[in-house]
Amino acid sequence: FAAIFAAFRRAITDSDSKYLGEFYLRWTRFSTYINRMTKVFGYLDRFYTPNFRVRSTFEEGAFQFHKWVLSPSLDHVLKASFNLHCSERSEDVDAVRFALAALIDACNACSTNADDMEKVVGCLSKMWSDKTEAEMLLALPPFFKGGLVR
Repeated sequence: FAAIFAAFRRAITDSDSKYLGEFYLRWTRFSTYINRMTKVFGYLDRFYTPNFRVRSTFEEGAFQFHKWVLSPSLDHVLKASFNLHCSERSEDVDAVRFALAALIDACNACSTNADDMEKVVGCLSKMWSDKTEAEMLLALPPFFKGGLVR
């Protein structure tokens, strides 16, 4: 986790856009990694986990991501997203789009507590209170079109 924190520290000092890009990168790498690990250790999840009442590979990975990455960076991700959401620069808009999609996805996968989810929903409602459903769909990345609005 030291490398992740070092990358986050560098991104914070550069710009909000780079920080959001770093958060998105960390989430996509984590989700790829945990999906592969779940496949590799699938036999443990089927036999060992139910018998010994421990977390599955995915649940443990999601717990660790929440503890070490999502919780410490949540406030800054929301603040950076809110600061950049009205930007005219396409790279800022893209950074916000992908970071918010990753944040929503991470909160769902990590079974985030109610306080953190309330922060995310509050930030989204402030950002999108005056937008129509079509405008919200435009604000999300292409792969995420059905996940939030439904």
